[in-house]
Amino acid sequence: MEESLTEVEKLMQEAFRCIHSDMLTDAIDCFDKIIELEPSNDKAWTHKGKLMSMLAVNSREGGMRTIMSIERMSNDQKRLLKEALKCFKKAIDINPKSDYAFQNQALTLGRLGRKDQALESNNTATELNPNNFEAWIQGTSWLINLGRFEETYECCKRAKQMSGLGMLDHNLKLGFLINFVSALVGLKRYEEALVEINRVIDLDNKVALAWAKKGQILFCLHRTGYLEYFDNAIALEPDNELWKELKSDFL
Repeated sequence: MEESLTEVEKLMQEAFRCIHSDMLTDAIDCFDKIIELEPSNDKAWTHKGKLMSMLAVNSREGGMRTIMSIERMSNDQKRLLKEALKCFKKAIDINPKSDYAFQNQALTLGRLGRKDQALESNNTATELNPNNFEAWIQGTSWLINLGRFEETYECCKRAKQMSGLGMLDHNLKLGFLINFVSALVGLKRYEEALVEINRVIDLDNKVALAWAKKGQILFCLHRTGYLEYFDNAIALEPDNELWKELKSDFL
């Protein structure tokens, strides 16, 4: 079966095998070869940019990639992010209707601390493809980061009214629901936030962030016992200093 594949298709398969094995540099090499064969392959440019952006934030905690703040990045990391932006620009020049390119461009802009531009790029992605629910979720993250909680709430409401949320994978759905909770907390609608965070925990009780959020909400509601929820977060991720810092703050 593989013998009938074109060279580009073989390279694409190899690239995704490398990504699955967390061999990002090797995957980028595959996309470089695809670009040599097909310079106008916008998907290859987008995938290359996405991987370069991932490499720039290649710190790992608990087996997961984590996004560090721009202040903690080295010049080499910033250079990689800027190179990634060049890849997205190329992809968009080739295909101005690529929501995937705009979505990943937004993520990279956000990693560079250019949050307003990130939101603008992400909005373009959802305008081009209203069914790109990953971009919808990403957009709510930028709005929260910018402290625009009313807009976050409206964005979450609109996304909830669309039929595609039920099709999201588990992690994306959790991310959306936690962002919805964050919007409610930002609007000081703590009783509603408590209902929603309990739904998140019912969906998956292994998410440390959800337990920490519940502790925060109970503190804001002047309820007792809120510290135990920070303890739950610490128990789930004992190496994550954030939960210990949050518990200390709320003490």
